Amino acid sequence: STVGSYPSYHLNNVPMRSQTASENGSIGGVICSPTTTAMAVEYMGTYASSLSTAYDMYDNVWGRYGNWSFAAAYAGEKGYTAYIDFYDVAMAKYALSQGVVLGCSTMLTASGHIVLLTGYDEANDQFIVNDPAVSPSNPQVTRYSVSYFTQRWFESETNNLGVVYVFQKTRDLESFNNQSPADYANNSMVKIKNVATGKYL
Repeated sequence: STVGSYPSYHLNNVPMRSQTASENGSIGGVICSPTTTAMAVEYMGTYASSLSTAYDMYDNVWGRYGNWSFAAAYAGEKGYTAYIDFYDVAMAKYALSQGVVLGCSTMLTASGHIVLLTGYDEANDQFIVNDPAVSPSNPQVTRYSVSYFTQRWFESETNNLGVVYVFQKTRDLESFNNQSPADYANNSMVKIKNVATGKYL
């Protein structure tokens, strides 16, 4: 991919949570995606508990909490820009350097696990991650080597790309005013711009 330059270190200060905190009750073990999404939304400015986020993101047809598109839709309902995409390492680092945080679909557990990528440290060759599976007694960020993390992030994909939930705080809705549906489709102002590539989706 071709992305802009980025510094050798960047960390977005995202509040840490554990999905297995007592307030999440019996579903704590299966709400990595809602907990990741709740952390991202809180970082962008809107607090919601992990439990309420899980209930709002529950897929009644699938019977699970981990529907990728539901995560993006939930953040969108809160007023933020969010979408599902495929990123490589450089795209992820550039996005992070722009203040964007990324939910990553990984195989860090045997059944699959969603974590929030919040920063990177090139000097130590590490990604900095808010992993919702941390102990609720002392929730701290986790540092994974880039090679270890990407092996598990890219495991089910090809071409060195992994699934991300892209969470962006800014949204331009001004151009929706007084325009017809046909205008929307032809006006780049109302399309979502991919933060890593600069292209409109």
